[in-house]
Amino acid sequence: MNEPEFVTLEDGVLLADESWYHNQNGAPQPPVPFTGLSHAEVLKLEFPAERMLIDNLVPIGAVGTIAGVPETYKSWQAQRIANVIATGEGDIFGHAAIHSGPVGYFWQDDSTREEAERIKLYHAVHGNDTTDIPIRWFLNEGLQLPDHCARLRTTIVTHGFVLVVLDSFYNILFGRDLKDDEAERVIAELKTLICDTTGCTVLIVDHMPWATEQNRKRLRAYGGVFKGAAIRFGIYLDAVGNKLFAEARGNNIAGFKRQLAEWDPDALELKLIDTTDAVSGEEYEQRILAYLTDHPNARTEELDAITGTKSHLTAARKRLLSRNQLVRERGRTSYKGFTWNLSNHAGSTSSTDETNQLDLPNWFGGSTSSPLRGDELAELVDPSPQPTLDDDIPF
Repeated sequence: MNEPEFVTLEDGVLLADESWYHNQNGAPQPPVPFTGLSHAEVLKLEFPAERMLIDNLVPIGAVGTIAGVPETYKSWQAQRIANVIATGEGDIFGHAAIHSGPVGYFWQDDSTREEAERIKLYHAVHGNDTTDIPIRWFLNEGLQLPDHCARLRTTIVTHGFVLVVLDSFYNILFGRDLKDDEAERVIAELKTLICDTTGCTVLIVDHMPWATEQNRKRLRAYGGVFKGAAIRFGIYLDAVGNKLFAEARGNNIAGFKRQLAEWDPDALELKLIDTTDAVSGEEYEQRILAYLTDHPNARTEELDAITGTKSHLTAARKRLLSRNQLVRERGRTSYKGFTWNLSNHAGSTSSTDETNQLDLPNWFGGSTSSPLRGDELAELVDPSPQPTLDDDIPF
């Protein structure tokens, strides 16, 4: 009978077949029973007080993911998580670092130069006074799973990592289909051979299919149900049009429900709009004013598409309207909604000496090259009264 392949760990174990056990010398031994704990022994177990690296978001000693559709800043957010845990400073989506320690970041998603440039940019933006940050970067060193699982474990033990980031999963799961059951087995091995034996958390940067109306309520990365079950915590990033959404969920974290998020280019991080002060009411007002400066006669749906939550955009428009900084006007009969302008753009008129001609205020969502005659105006004007601020109409 041929002996199965095996990997020797510090305690001399890796079973490739239940009928074989190898000690440190490689000599075959008969199977030995599992030890287990009595009920009384379990009740006496004591653990460190910390259960989280990041409060109610990233637990200790578990496999998790940050997954998203393309261009949702997955790697930037993973880099921020690495920095927050390494330094013990800052927060992720409002969740503070609870426990800090050395971090290993395996990055195989871009060229070494581009990866290094991102690291340098993040360091420069955050103005760190020291370069002695306990992050070790493994840039395109060829990690392949599951082949290098034992080597990865040895690296973690050697450097004492509390967190390892694998970016991105499809390049590290070399030559294997993300949707295949082999991906599920790799997650299971990371849990069993890495997290359970070292206490290190493994964060996988993964890709997510574009959401549909059927699956948007339960976002997850590529792969089967068992892969999803093996992932113990996750941050999921979705894009709908020009708007970003984030949610976090897991077995032992509170996380947060799907919420609108915004990329902060100054801090190089994603922030939740609804639950943080990332965007103030004044900032919403400035966005509306800036948009109308470049896009006079904008329709309500255009203003709703400005980055931000609809409720905050609506409230900002109401404030600007009450301060007479905006004018809301009746649209043309072909467009039943309302157009918006800065107050200094609205109601402009031009004088004329001709009789039976009227200047057309900018009520109709567009400028006119010449004034309209009274009979032309009668064909265009909606006879219904103009709305007031108190009217119950959409803002």
